[in-house]
Amino acid sequence: MPRVEATALLDKVNDSSANRLIARLAACGLAAHGHDSMPVTYHRPRLTPSTGFALDDRPDQSSLTGFSPGMDKPVGALWSAPGRVSGDGAVWSAWTDWTALEGTNREFSLIPLEVRPGGVVIRIDGAEDAERLAVEYPVPADVRGRFDWAGMRADGVDGVWLTTGGVQAVNQDLGGVGQQQLAISSFYGWDVSSVAWLSTAHLKAGDLMPVGPYHSQTNEIGYPMLIPDGPQRPLDEGVRPRV
Repeated sequence: MPRVEATALLDKVNDSSANRLIARLAACGLAAHGHDSMPVTYHRPRLTPSTGFALDDRPDQSSLTGFSPGMDKPVGALWSAPGRVSGDGAVWSAWTDWTALEGTNREFSLIPLEVRPGGVVIRIDGAEDAERLAVEYPVPADVRGRFDWAGMRADGVDGVWLTTGGVQAVNQDLGGVGQQQLAISSFYGWDVSSVAWLSTAHLKAGDLMPVGPYHSQTNEIGYPMLIPDGPQRPLDEGVRPRV
C-alpha cells in the first residue's frame, strides 16, 4: 500500500478511536476537542533547533502526578497556550502576555502545536467541568493531587486545557469548600489559559515563530501595563464542543 494511502487509513482509524472517547466524555458532561476543532496553541521549546527541540521532551506516564493538594499541575507534562498571530508571522500567547505583565518577558520564539487525527483534549471552562473531571478521573489513594493524570493518558486523553473562563473560575472560587470549588481550585497555579499535554503522540510541531513586541501603557487607575503591539483581538480559544 502506498505511504499516502497508509497514512490516510491510519488517520481514519485514529480519528474513529478519538471520536469514541470524545463521545464517552460528552456522556459524562466533559467537553473534548478532536483534531478538527482544537485551535493551534504555542509552546516555548526548552532546547535549540540544532539539538532537536521538536517535542523531544515527551511526558513520562510515571511522572504524571500533581504537585500537591490545592495545586494540581501534572509534573512532566508539556505546556502550551493559545495565541494570536500578526500578518508578518509574529505571535503573542496567553503565556507571553502573562510574562510581560510579570516583568519576566525576554526575547524568545515559540512553536505552534497542531493536534493530528487521533488526538483528544479535554476542555475545562469552569467549576462544573473541573468537578466532572475529578469524578471521571479521581486520583488514586496513593497519589497526591485531585486528578488522575496518568489515568487520563492511559485512557487516550492527550491533553487537558484550562481556558480563560476556567482561569477566571479558579480566581473566583479559590478557598471554597464545595466539591466544585475544591475541584476548580486545584487548577491554582496554571496562571493563564494553558494546555497540559500528557502525551505528544498526536501533536505536530511547526516552525519557530518570533514573539511580537510589547509596549508600555498605563491603565485607568494609573497602573503600568505591557500591551502587545499586534492585533488586539482575543486569543484563539475555538468553540466549546457540545456535551
